[in-house]
Amino acid sequence: MKSALFIICFLISGTALCQVTFIINKLPHTHDYKNQIYISGDFEGWSGGKEQYKLAQYNNRYFITIPRIAESIKFKFTLGSWEAVESDVNGNILENRIYNYN
Repeated sequence: MKSALFIICFLISGTALCQVTFIINKLPHTHDYKNQIYISGDFEGWSGGKEQYKLAQYNNRYFITIPRIAESIKFKFTLGSWEAVESDVNGNILENRIYNYN
């Protein structure tokens, strides 16, 4: 019984600790690495750029780890506001990105 309880507790805690790390390692050649990049989405109210969702930067790579909040999240990357949201090479705003936790 104790081992079954341990296994159940382990599985529950493992699920609670699920997270995903997003890494941006390829940006347009015109990108200014002095700029901060943020992730914004349904998990944080589509703010456009909350400080706690600013990506860390190391060697021209940006990264952030997001804990599991739902089965999936919708998101976009910005430079801190919706006036500077990610776009394609023609300047068209990209559709929401979706990440499914599995």
